[in-house]
Amino acid sequence: MKKILKTSLTLTLPISVEYETFEEDLENGLPEQVDLVAVTFTLAGKTGRKRKIDILQLLDESEVIALEDETGEQHDT
Repeated sequence: MKKILKTSLTLTLPISVEYETFEEDLENGLPEQVDLVAVTFTLAGKTGRKRKIDILQLLDESEVIALEDETGEQHDT
């Protein structure tokens, strides 16, 4: 009989963040904005072939906002 254990696991992986920036739009009162395009990491398969995995769709809204904020801060410097 197969047994299943449900638990949580926190991993730290190096990721690559692709983003677009939108300049400040003073006419409409919008600040400079950052829009994430992809959040990827590289995973080696059984044969050693590297695969780029996009996990943007797996992130919840708070994680996306945190990454956008961090990316915007680094973009400003």
